[in-house]
Amino acid sequence: MIKGHEGGLLAELDDIDWAKLHHAYGSAHDFPGQLRLVCCDDEDLRESAWLHLFNTIFHQGSRYTSSAAAVPFFARIARRGPEHARPTALHMLTRLAVDWHDAYTLPAGIDTATWRALAAENPPERMAAWYEGRLAAENDPERRSILKEARDFCLEGGTPDIHASTLPSYDAVRTELRNLYPLMEDPDPEIRVRTATTAALPLRARTTGSVGGRHRTRPPADDRLQP
Repeated sequence: MIKGHEGGLLAELDDIDWAKLHHAYGSAHDFPGQLRLVCCDDEDLRESAWLHLFNTIFHQGSRYTSSAAAVPFFARIARRGPEHARPTALHMLTRLAVDWHDAYTLPAGIDTATWRALAAENPPERMAAWYEGRLAAENDPERRSILKEARDFCLEGGTPDIHASTLPSYDAVRTELRNLYPLMEDPDPEIRVRTATTAALPLRARTTGSVGGRHRTRPPADDRLQP
């Protein structure tokens, strides 16, 4: 159904073990099939697939281990995918980078230094150990089942910590921005607008420093975006 776009567009899609990655409803084994459908010629199938993707890898603003892995493929679709898929792919990238729940200020950006510090306090292995301790002390079968599922999720690299789960997607989109900047001159006005929206997001870190007794905000060199 998308033979004309399989080539380089979705190359390496099947090289990723999506079954070991997670989305809102468990294993992300279904991601490749849904991604292929958003590029197909059937409008109903495309709409259903986009709805599925937004409800799984970006469920109510949450990001998962599959979310960051999906970013390069959405970026490819945005750059050279079917015309009908490109605007929505850009919208997906925007939402995977910065959700409406994420705290940021304009024009300073996101305080990723704090995000990273908080994420470092709760890495998957530490959260898995925490759940293991709770599991050892729990006797209720239903609670044990929930705790075991959470522990196993962390053992596979997932984390319930919002900062730790968000940063990989944020970083993945930030990495792709340089490849998306040329779309600012795309002949399609919708593509130009959506690219500008993504590029205008606070996709740069900020740190606070003190000058003359007053705090100021500045982007550190390693996180500063350059067009």
